[in-house]
Amino acid sequence: MKDWQAEKQWYTKNKLAKRQIWYADVAADYERVRQRYPDSLIDGAIAAAGLSPQAHLLEIGCGPGIATCAWADRGYQLTCIEPNSRFYAIMQSKCALYPQVQVENVAFEQWTVQPGQFDAVLAANSLHWVEQDVAYLKAAQALRPGGHLVELFHLTPEPNPWVFELLRPAYAALPPWFAYEGETIQRINIEGLGQELLDSGYFQDLVVEITPWSQLYNTTDYLALLGTLSTYIRLTALERDRLFKQLQFLIDTELGGEVEVFNLCAFQVGTRID
Repeated sequence: MKDWQAEKQWYTKNKLAKRQIWYADVAADYERVRQRYPDSLIDGAIAAAGLSPQAHLLEIGCGPGIATCAWADRGYQLTCIEPNSRFYAIMQSKCALYPQVQVENVAFEQWTVQPGQFDAVLAANSLHWVEQDVAYLKAAQALRPGGHLVELFHLTPEPNPWVFELLRPAYAALPPWFAYEGETIQRINIEGLGQELLDSGYFQDLVVEITPWSQLYNTTDYLALLGTLSTYIRLTALERDRLFKQLQFLIDTELGGEVEVFNLCAFQVGTRID
């Protein structure tokens, strides 16, 4: 079982300057192949937070707008915080389509909080990049009384267990970061994230909804997807190149050049404690 808390601690122990450029080399692939959030999940989060169409949202770590555009398409006004300059450039081009969306190229830790200005704070697979005591405090400060923190999650995309076993030999010489999770462990991790929000002392009345997700990738896109995951970015260039060559061979020769991946996606909504 992967230690989710250890993973979070690893993220935040990296210096802010390193976190700001973490995805820089894979920004285009990230925008192209990362999992999107189902409409039903977003609509469920909106309902759980009771957001009106006029709501103003603060998004922490918007990346290249994977979640942003889905909310902007629904008419919401968004102020987005993104520290990575390459993600920021992608967002700048997207903002031309959404005049109600503004993006600031700054880390949330360095952003000057605007107390009580937002109806909701949105964080899509991003809050673990911010130190926990800073993340929840500043999110609560930014919210109006009774406002909501809305977190969206896509957990680790994985093939079926038998496919994972087929591909396992490619990982034999690598660090132990690639253990199989599966649905049971991913549900436990989601529960842990919810408890962490409650334990912060800033939020209550937690609402959680979990949805299974799957997508079929060809070999090229599957390897691109893996390349956007932090466990793979942590590898040396030589380790990653060797691994991807072995995976490409196995997928093309044993799986017909396609891999279907599965994971849980979820929202959790907490109400600010006033």
